[in-house]
Amino acid sequence: MKIAPYVSKLNDSTEFKGFQKEHKDAFMIAGFFVIDLETNKNVHQIDYYVPSKKKIAAFTLDKHVTMQMLDLMNSKVPEKLDLKTNTDLDQCTEY
Repeated sequence: MKIAPYVSKLNDSTEFKGFQKEHKDAFMIAGFFVIDLETNKNVHQIDYYVPSKKKIAAFTLDKHVTMQMLDLMNSKVPEKLDLKTNTDLDQCTEY
């Protein structure tokens, strides 16, 4: 699974373009991908840290792009996620 196609989908969305204009200091910190083989309800989420607000913008990319602003769990500033980070997963066929 590659993160780049999801980042492209996010970058092309109206929601993210508005977010970028308002939060020029934001940077990507995480990508979450939940693959539910039983119910086929997968979740694709990319998170950005907004230093000026000390909050995390969580973008969910399923069906349409939605954003939630979340408080930090602690005061530690998250590290920037490199888009080239290896996110490949081995396919699991057994539990």
